[in-house]
Amino acid sequence: MWQRAVAAWRTAFSGKYLLATDTVNLCLTYAAGDAITQKFEQWDNPNMQFNWSRSVRVGCLGLFHGPFMYYFYHWLDGTIKAGSTLALVAKKVAIDASIAPCFSSSFVIYNEIVTGGTFKEAFKHYRDKALQLHFVDVTTWPPAQVFNFWLLPHRYRVLYISIVELLYTFRISYVAHSHHTIPGAPTTNIKAL
Repeated sequence: MWQRAVAAWRTAFSGKYLLATDTVNLCLTYAAGDAITQKFEQWDNPNMQFNWSRSVRVGCLGLFHGPFMYYFYHWLDGTIKAGSTLALVAKKVAIDASIAPCFSSSFVIYNEIVTGGTFKEAFKHYRDKALQLHFVDVTTWPPAQVFNFWLLPHRYRVLYISIVELLYTFRISYVAHSHHTIPGAPTTNIKAL
């Protein structure tokens, strides 16, 4: 039994199935991050019911983000030579930071549309949350990726990024689904995008 589990684990993380494994991992991480958010929201509102379909919807976004991240990070690793000099790390972090808004914006827009909102409503919801989302992006990914690209041994990167992604999803889901603001985050909405 144990040997089969180890063999399945090795197969899942082999190059042949890595895209599928990364995508499933992201789906589960997104769903878990939203579930944690809902538990947190229940502290503020004890009458709030846990919404399983919401967590499943958030998890399904990983089906879109997972392949994009897989190919993006393979491109990034292939484009910028391996190494951990400060200049290489700065380039990787800058490129990574440039795509972060794609994920947070699609998170909010996707969730608005799959819950019955129109594209117009989805973009308005995004505009209303844009500065808070950007705050979450800036305070999460650059510091996390500096540590990831500069100091962390390669073999621990998937686990580390999965943990950061879980915390990030918690924060993004809170912004996307809440009428509250994140302490310290700017709250002015953006009128024209």
